[in-house]
Amino acid sequence: MNIAKIFDILLVDDDEDLTNLLNKQISGSGFRVHIEKDLNSAKSYLNQHIPHAIILDINLGTDLSWSLIPWIREQSHFQTTKIFISSSDMSRGNILKAKALGVDELLAKPLNAAALVQKLKKNLRATEAASYNIPHPPSIECSLYAKHVKINEISLVVVAPVKFSEKTDIKIQSDFLNEIRLNEIKMRTVDQSKPASDGTYNTEVTFRGMTELMAQNIRKIKKK
Repeated sequence: MNIAKIFDILLVDDDEDLTNLLNKQISGSGFRVHIEKDLNSAKSYLNQHIPHAIILDINLGTDLSWSLIPWIREQSHFQTTKIFISSSDMSRGNILKAKALGVDELLAKPLNAAALVQKLKKNLRATEAASYNIPHPPSIECSLYAKHVKINEISLVVVAPVKFSEKTDIKIQSDFLNEIRLNEIKMRTVDQSKPASDGTYNTEVTFRGMTELMAQNIRKIKKK
């Protein structure tokens, strides 16, 4: 079975020559492609459709597309949607911002269409496995004691007597996080936990939806 045929891709970019090239390459690989040229039309499309992946140009004319990403991540029906962003600015600031917002892939412009197709296949194979091999995955909610050992603007590391074997959305309640206004931020574990000591595990937890004010509060702590 050609797995690419089951996936819908939303391409948001105002460069017509580029979108024509990418559309030809991506569609030729079996994906279904829909193109929008600005944020308003992209949001209107997303109000009625759930693509498997979104390829979003950060600089759309006078608009910056960063604002669309938190809106997408806040919608529960886009939980498995992959977000790729493209930019000619691969500065450390943009890379950190992309990670903080939960972007799946940061693509440097000019885009390589063939490489983009391979990244789509790699990211969406996991989506297909989750959709077809585990149609009704079990879930459990519990509370446990943990302590944090490291924090930065992207993530923190917690030590707890539980091992996470895959990426999982979690909630952490603590006075420390409350003081720096991080209690309400969305958090997700990164890959598998690593053994620590005494039957505990180190788990890296990434932040999704980090604001500049939150990042400043963390940097103040690190300077003390």
